[in-house]
Amino acid sequence: MLPHNTVRSLFVSSDGALRIGTDNGLVRNFNNGHTYFFEEDDLPTNNIWAITEDEAGIIWVGTYGNGIAFFENKKFTPLSQATIHEEITTLLTHKNHLFIGTSNGLSVINIKRNCFFIFYC
Repeated sequence: MLPHNTVRSLFVSSDGALRIGTDNGLVRNFNNGHTYFFEEDDLPTNNIWAITEDEAGIIWVGTYGNGIAFFENKKFTPLSQATIHEEITTLLTHKNHLFIGTSNGLSVINIKRNCFFIFYC
């Protein structure tokens, strides 16, 4: 069962789990079992519009309204002021970089060095 009928993103992670981003939280579906994540679980907000995974197996989520967070050691850690805009529409990882598409431009994080780059017109 989903916490909301509006599904914004789908992602199959390296562990084989289907991650489902909805307008009311994130769902991890694995072997017919569901795990739910909400603001109470340290998500920046419940509107999950983008999901990806980096080479180290860390799950990244983009929210529509409160930026990004990563899942490590069984908890979410929000990154504040890491993007040009807090409305995240898409995420992509490539090698050591996380590319973050927002409603107002592109941000890039060098994951290994924890450096932020922001591009806009």
